[in-house]
Amino acid sequence: MTKDGDLSELVLISSSRNTSFARSITEYLNHQLIEVEQRDFNDADILRRIEDHESVRGKRVVLISTHEPPIPERMYEANI
Repeated sequence: MTKDGDLSELVLISSSRNTSFARSITEYLNHQLIEVEQRDFNDADILRRIEDHESVRGKRVVLISTHEPPIPERMYEANI
């Protein structure tokens, strides 16, 4: 974001939890969330994939997340 408040180079992504919190932030900023494919597997692995890679190339990406229990799972998700 530039000093004049330009959000054109900013990409917002929500974690799998508290998407309502992320949506309230994007509404306040008058911006949109990028869609992310989210899959949880039985062996505790997770997949998070941005469908349109070109929409984030060369831009600032911000993950909107809260760290509610279970904390280790939220931290793991934020790191992938």
